[in-house]
Amino acid sequence: MDTSTTTSAHALSLKVMKLSKPAIIPSWPLQVEEKDCCGEELMALRDKDIAVLPKIENFPFGEILTVPQNCGSIYLGETFSSFVNVQNESNQTVRDVVLKTDLQTSSQRMPLSNPTGQAMVSKLVPGDNISEVINHEVKELGGQLLVCSVSYINTSGEKLMFRKYYKFQVLKPLDIRTKFFPTPEDEIFLEAAVTNTTPHSLHMQKVSLVPSAIYNVTDLNFLESGESIFAESDYINPEDTWQYVFKLTPKLDAHEKANVKGVSSVGKL
Repeated sequence: MDTSTTTSAHALSLKVMKLSKPAIIPSWPLQVEEKDCCGEELMALRDKDIAVLPKIENFPFGEILTVPQNCGSIYLGETFSSFVNVQNESNQTVRDVVLKTDLQTSSQRMPLSNPTGQAMVSKLVPGDNISEVINHEVKELGGQLLVCSVSYINTSGEKLMFRKYYKFQVLKPLDIRTKFFPTPEDEIFLEAAVTNTTPHSLHMQKVSLVPSAIYNVTDLNFLESGESIFAESDYINPEDTWQYVFKLTPKLDAHEKANVKGVSSVGKL
């Protein structure tokens, strides 16, 4: 979504495209044999499908890629990358073109490029353009706003400026729920249920618990051989939940353990 702050015509145009990896378009090949009714005709139609690979017609993935059509959503911890382009679509040469990009979150506004507001080019002739790629690791959830500002001086010496806004959502890739099970020996068993809330499989590189200063932690998610208790695959499918268990043991002496029960922080997952 974009909104301009002025309705007058400008010599320059601004376009923003989100950069991301293309996705493979899945195909749903028609299962047909020559002896079926109209089998030859149906097989001929299937073979003409550009999404079908030759000689492996029943394979569900082909060679066609698709690119994102809008800003859409991004997940916490990902890098937001965009290509910003300003082009002179008029028949006049403009001067002192300035392009600035900022990211507005619920708590702050951060400059992503050209924080000093200096002119990127002294003049921009008709048909010419300037562009840049911005990258930013998102660290806040919720709606965020990419603010793009362009200013320039026209042939009459008048300084003009316009802005456009691009809104996108930052979502949680994982949902984490924890449970605590204390023991009479003042030990604590922590169970962490991690759910993949994205529509894609995620590679679980590492899940660990960093204990607070008064605890030692034992990771119970590995066998004696050192292998993980989970399957050999490190990929968690959409909507799947993996459960991790850790044991926390107090470091304190016996006469100080009475104060452990009042401690609210046991560590960081």
